[in-house]
Amino acid sequence: MMFRILLAFCLFSTAASVTLVICQQYCSSVQGAASYDNCAPWNSYALATNQTCYNLCVHNCAAVYDGSCMTGNGFRCCLKTTPTKTQEFVTSGCNKLYNNLPGMSYIPNGTILNERFVIERQLGAWYGERCYHGRDSQNNKQIVLKAFLPADPRIQAYVDFFKECSGMQGIPTFLAHFSSYESEFIAHEYNGVLLRGILNARMFHISLENTIRLGYRLFKILHAIHLKGYELVVNLTYFGHAALIDEPPSNNKIILGPYQSLHVSRGGAYSRIDDYISVVLVMLSCQTINPFDFNINRDLTHVQKKDNFHANPYAVLTPQTMWLGDLYLQLEEMRADRLSHLQVMAALRRAVPGFDPQTAITYRNDVESVYHLID
Repeated sequence: MMFRILLAFCLFSTAASVTLVICQQYCSSVQGAASYDNCAPWNSYALATNQTCYNLCVHNCAAVYDGSCMTGNGFRCCLKTTPTKTQEFVTSGCNKLYNNLPGMSYIPNGTILNERFVIERQLGAWYGERCYHGRDSQNNKQIVLKAFLPADPRIQAYVDFFKECSGMQGIPTFLAHFSSYESEFIAHEYNGVLLRGILNARMFHISLENTIRLGYRLFKILHAIHLKGYELVVNLTYFGHAALIDEPPSNNKIILGPYQSLHVSRGGAYSRIDDYISVVLVMLSCQTINPFDFNINRDLTHVQKKDNFHANPYAVLTPQTMWLGDLYLQLEEMRADRLSHLQVMAALRRAVPGFDPQTAITYRNDVESVYHLID
């Protein structure tokens, strides 16, 4: 199963001023085509009859924030999402264009679905589905609800996937499949802690040992899911897409996030190799290495940055992370043959002589604390 990790990390750097062309490209994002972690509206601002949102996005990007708004959770298409009552994203009305998924009804916060699940907030709309955060009134646990149009062919794939994988390590527990508000809903538990939040607290640097431990666990989860024969897209806040590995995609999404492979960013068909490369890139971020961040080398397009990394990954690596460059190139070579999970795990075991990646992740505070500070 393919485990596509769509992470929205917030990295900062000193770099050259962003160009107007890059801001125009960013503000032209749309679901299902070229898009960014914090700018993927269902209706492209650039194609709207009223260009107010597009012009506001370009102005903020180029003239107000100098491109810094192209990363992080504080913006949607360079429109501020804070403070709650006066956020520019809402007061401008651009949130309606961003989240307007045709055919789906608006569901206000506080709505109870299936006589059980309480909607608390909408997380967003991606690739023909809406995602909500909520609460299970039966046990007061946090849950995630995903809404689809009734004719969406992916619904059965989700249900079948959960029959096979619900409750596995790294996979949330399935709760219900039901119809409401002219949509089909899938509910599952909200599990885990946001890696993005952990890394923000550590200024995007954790120990090399914990980076290896994290990667080792992610690769194990990937391997177990792949063996079940499914394709999965997950970000660190909600359960994502599911489909059989052998099921050909109707189209290849162009994903311009910093944690997707060059192959995927060019619109190539997603494979298990791309899952594994995403983990490698996550591990590099844990070592404060992210050459694809939107605030770095602003004169280059996202694909150009990945082209440069692909040509010579060692140029941005530290002596302690050169082995990750080896692993990246090794995975790309496997694309022409087949993925070898054993070779990948062996590379992690060799990374630090005498170190066992299966040992427990260490924390600077109580592991049961709500604030997880990884060493």
